[in-house]
Amino acid sequence: RNLYRESIDSVVEQTYIPSAVIQINDDCRENVVDQGYINNVMVHRWNRHGRHHAMKNIHDGINMLDSLYKLKDCDVIILVDGDDALINKTAISEVVRTYERTGCWLTYGSYVNKSEFLKGTPYRVHRGMYPNNEEYRRMPWKASHLKTFLYGLYKSIDKEDFKKDGEWLQVCSDLALMFPMLEMAGKERVRHIETPLYIYNDMSELNDHKVAPFEQIGVDKWLRAQKPYKKIASISLSQMRN
Repeated sequence: RNLYRESIDSVVEQTYIPSAVIQINDDCRENVVDQGYINNVMVHRWNRHGRHHAMKNIHDGINMLDSLYKLKDCDVIILVDGDDALINKTAISEVVRTYERTGCWLTYGSYVNKSEFLKGTPYRVHRGMYPNNEEYRRMPWKASHLKTFLYGLYKSIDKEDFKKDGEWLQVCSDLALMFPMLEMAGKERVRHIETPLYIYNDMSELNDHKVAPFEQIGVDKWLRAQKPYKKIASISLSQMRN
């Protein structure tokens, strides 16, 4: 089956039905937006002309959802890359339970590689949790799939920090996105979901570490050298930097 269809099916077949889904297909011949229901879930498909890369697609996709649905600060955004998938039908239910139980503003998770998952043998769980401190830019990267966050927290990021030398970042979108939100939320409002909820397609030839490994290393170092965000008391307080 088509990878993008596998990805979208893993979302719309959840036991906890998402309010809406936006699927962005980058580097298409035309710029076309259409929509339709799949399993009673409204899916907006955006085929984008030209190459925009993950960071701008995430930003523009969330903006589209806001323009369509007038997102509330407490709405939860869940990110699934187009060639990846949720691991089972209860993944979103686990995310929702975590928000309701803990009052957190952001979650990150553990994932399994598709190459291991397909073997049907015991697989390794990747990433894990940060230690109990908030110097995220100084520690090995862990805030990976499944990445979820409150819209109000995302809204508080200065979007110019998604750019380097005035140009949208083409790699390391996960670091650029999560570092500011981890810092603003602080360890009290961040939760790691230990149960793997995500299948990462490590076999894809489009992964940053395969396409642009040296650029990825350089942008990683640049992002880690940026001034951290200040912890905020409320998600309605935006762009409060040190």
